[in-house]
Parts: sequence; C-alpha cells; structure tokens
Amino acid sequence: MKTFQILKTKNKEAGFSLLEYGVGAAVILTVVFIAMGDLGNSMSGLLNSIGGWAEQRAGEIDGQ
Repeated sequence: MKTFQILKTKNKEAGFSLLEYGVGAAVILTVVFIAMGDLGNSMSGLLNSIGGWAEQRAGEIDGQ
C-alpha cells in the first residue's frame, strides 16, 4: 500500500504545461508586435520631421 502512495505522490506535477507556455508566448508576441508597430510609426514621424527641418535649413543656407 505504501508503494502505491509513493507512486501517486510522485506523479503529481507542479509547474506549467505546454499549453500554458504556448498561451504565454502568444500573449508576449502580440504585445511586442503591437509595440514595435507603434514605435515604427513614431520613428517614421520623427525622421520625417528631422528631414523637413534639415531641408528647410539647407534652403536657408542656399538663399544666403
């Protein structure tokens, strides 16, 4: 009888299953994907602003 109890206790698993790891990875990838998209749009706007400013300054220099 003791052998059965040891085996029964030994088979208990404490931890995450493959499904839980998969769901966690999907959530993390979704958050990263959204963040990278927003960051890309922000960087594009910033670089366009810098380009416009540089063009304006170059035009002022050529005009002098």
